[in-house]
Amino acid sequence: MLDCRISPYFTANTQILWPGRKVKAHGLDTWFTCTIEHAAGKYTATAFLVQGHEDREHQTPGQLHQGIAEQTRVSAVLAARTRLPRVRTALGKDVVLDCAFAADPRAAVAVRWALRKKGRHERYIATSGGRAEMFPQEPRGNASLLIRRVELSDEGTYICTVEAAALVLEQAIQLQITEKPTVTVNVNSLSLVEGEQQKLVCDVRNYYPADIHVQWLREPQSAGQLPDTVPNVLTSSHLRSSNGTYSFSRFFLLTATLRDNGHTYTCRVEHSSLQAPIRRSVTVAVRGTEHCAGAVWALSHSSQGGEGRGQPSHPFLLSALPSVSLSRTNKQEAKQQKPAWSPPSFVPILLLLIHLQKQPPPPGCCCCCCWASLGALWPHSITSTK
Repeated sequence: MLDCRISPYFTANTQILWPGRKVKAHGLDTWFTCTIEHAAGKYTATAFLVQGHEDREHQTPGQLHQGIAEQTRVSAVLAARTRLPRVRTALGKDVVLDCAFAADPRAAVAVRWALRKKGRHERYIATSGGRAEMFPQEPRGNASLLIRRVELSDEGTYICTVEAAALVLEQAIQLQITEKPTVTVNVNSLSLVEGEQQKLVCDVRNYYPADIHVQWLREPQSAGQLPDTVPNVLTSSHLRSSNGTYSFSRFFLLTATLRDNGHTYTCRVEHSSLQAPIRRSVTVAVRGTEHCAGAVWALSHSSQGGEGRGQPSHPFLLSALPSVSLSRTNKQEAKQQKPAWSPPSFVPILLLLIHLQKQPPPPGCCCCCCWASLGALWPHSITSTK
């Protein structure tokens, strides 16, 4: 849909000298401006229209509205248009700001560009010797501006001004710089024991402009349900890099419960540079501590399962440590006899590895639980052999 507006243009009782039009001793030409805009902002055109004495003779009688009859014969003498009133680009890219004009070939046309920023004076753009340049087709109506290697300082509203005689047309083109964020999470999946804590961090980096919406969500396991927003999420301070982009993090501390088993936590990011939100997910598996009871029993009994009394069930241990012998003692002897040799720190680990090689732990048992159960392997006194 196009919006068309025609308005009278007042010349302050002065005669506009346009090539090819005769200067009249009595009476002035009537001038109008016509603006055509696309409803979705995809096109804008502006033109100067003139009505001379001969045109008024062909005017259809009728009621006037703001000096314009129901049918008015006019001639267009100068027009300017842009097909892209709003332009988005990323940092470092080349961008073309579209502007074109049409005029009587006999008219001398001048084109200039200016950058208008909020709260600042309008700044004219040099179109030679810098990153901005115009095209050589300007005499044929191409007034577009090329900006190379766009920087953050290039953002703003650009004014394409076309002048001919005493007539001036302007086309405003808004240049907006957007940089897509890079989103990462510190882990992709988690395997936790009930009660264990893990920090989940969502890093959002190198985006522009600063307005952004980031949230942590707990996804439902059943279809048709909405995700829950994670409470108590903290936000780091915003950092600004040398090129003007922003970075920050959102994080929270997850205390594992059995309710979290199989759930997915998602970091969802919305930004003006994105057509769809960015999502980064973490899948969580949680095991209960009761699953390790079987491993504790197996470890304690396998350490006593030798063929003879005082014979350990792991002969490999003796071959690995020939200077060490294990003998079972009762509680009273254990109190009286102090070990003359302290086992190296790798002995419990070695025992655990040998046992797990023979008899894997039950599903869901964690190494932390098995490590805690190593006390069951040491109802013996350790003495040095001579």
